[in-house]
Amino acid sequence: MEPDRSAERGNEVTTQGYFQYKDRKSIPHTPDTIISRAKMNFPRTVILVVEGPDDKIALEGIVDTKTCDVEFLEGKLKVIECINKVNEQKKENIVGLIDSDYDRILASPPSASILKYLFSTDSHDMNTMVAASGAFRKMLKSCYPAIESEPNKGEKVREYAVKITQQIGLVRCLSADRRYPDVRINFKEDLRLDPPHIRNYIDIPGHKAKLDALLAVVKKDLSLEKRRELCHFILEKYAEELKTRYPKVDLPLQLCQGHDLFSVLYTLLKEEGCLELDFDEFSVKLFNQFAIEDLKESGKNLYTRIKEWEGKAAKSGKPYRILSVQNI
Repeated sequence: MEPDRSAERGNEVTTQGYFQYKDRKSIPHTPDTIISRAKMNFPRTVILVVEGPDDKIALEGIVDTKTCDVEFLEGKLKVIECINKVNEQKKENIVGLIDSDYDRILASPPSASILKYLFSTDSHDMNTMVAASGAFRKMLKSCYPAIESEPNKGEKVREYAVKITQQIGLVRCLSADRRYPDVRINFKEDLRLDPPHIRNYIDIPGHKAKLDALLAVVKKDLSLEKRRELCHFILEKYAEELKTRYPKVDLPLQLCQGHDLFSVLYTLLKEEGCLELDFDEFSVKLFNQFAIEDLKESGKNLYTRIKEWEGKAAKSGKPYRILSVQNI
């Protein structure tokens, strides 16, 4: 399978459906309502726009709610649309946070003109940053106190979850890769990777994804022989190609899609008898453990970028602050 380097295609937005939290009542804003709202709050409050409600939940423990409002739009493209309007209108109290998705691996960053208003996650998305941080250890300790007598157990579960999820991520990344325009997969419509459905596509004892089963669902148009060829290409040739294109140690967490990682983590922990929670309860508990010290651990670049933005605002006499100061 040779890459087509001349093909051009925009990045695929990889975010899946949101968790169905019982207390979720809010609806997404639009770029125009965000800008209108900023006029009312100016110059006191900064608005941080994010892709979805899960991002807002994840940020609750690290933002200063007195000086920063976190509001969500309907996905990454809407955040970028909003920030483009912010740039055009020279608004200073609106910034955005987007998921990196596969932008770093595929070398397709956002337009440079809006970067002063736009932050991005260190790894694939907010979920992966949360799962990779101390928030995971704190959540597990609160839900499964016996884990303290087995200190390596939680780390091993997370290690296996990342190993499995990055293999699924190879398929997602290939689908978004403009070098391979013939491999298009609609995960959102064709596949459910939330628990318990995720069990159909992972080999728990073998600590690997069942890509043959996954491709059988999302590439039904291919013959069995062609699917096997594609599976071999993904796990062998494409995996090695990405190591060359993105030769950094954080490649696994760039490949992991956050919802997939949460699903696999939850499934492995249930298999170990570590959880009595349902998936939404698990997700909320994990998000709620994410604090400033965890951001510094798994999102140090994001933390630094935000602090630099706050510093520039302060020098220009603007009282804009995003991060909470009481926990620093």
